Amino acid sequence: MENTWPALIFVLLGLFTTVYSVVEAQPQIGFGWIPTQVVGLVAIAALLIGTVLLINTLSLAQIFKLIIGIGALGALNAMYLTYAHFTTAGAICPAPVDGYIACDIVNQSLWSEILGIPVAALGIGFYMTVMIVAALSLHQLHSLPSHKAQKDALHRPLLVILAIGGLAFTAWLNYAQFIELMTLCALCEFSASMVLVLLASSIISLRK
Repeated sequence: MENTWPALIFVLLGLFTTVYSVVEAQPQIGFGWIPTQVVGLVAIAALLIGTVLLINTLSLAQIFKLIIGIGALGALNAMYLTYAHFTTAGAICPAPVDGYIACDIVNQSLWSEILGIPVAALGIGFYMTVMIVAALSLHQLHSLPSHKAQKDALHRPLLVILAIGGLAFTAWLNYAQFIELMTLCALCEFSASMVLVLLASSIISLRK
């Protein structure tokens, strides 16, 4: 299982890089699919399947460590988007759209806040919660003497619930991008891919 980590990291990096490049290839919606984007979508699907297969070979402890790592990466991404929301620096999405960049169109739109709270800031809370729950489960897995007690004390169902909630929120954000704003935010889709990995990891953890 230890030899699985290099392959898993390679696939995850490929997934996140492909998601980013596919979105940047055509940040505006409504102009038809371009060949590179179609190829990219096929690559994303293949990489997601490969990621799930690799996660399935990990031990329960390794899955918790993976969830903590993905949560940390997601939190950093959300922190950067929160910073970009409040500043004029602009997010790292180089494709120009009418003088702006697609991430900023999404990140500074009316859809970027809920009750005055930036959506990206809510993302920080989500990913930090996921990290805490996974870390508690990992600690209990190693500290409780009984194997049955370990399994009973783990918070795996809560991880699944959190991931499903994150997926539902991501679906709403994609509706705002695709339908309301007619554009794409690469860093937002980057986060969406992490939510999918978190969901797959949490579901697989239930079977371990």
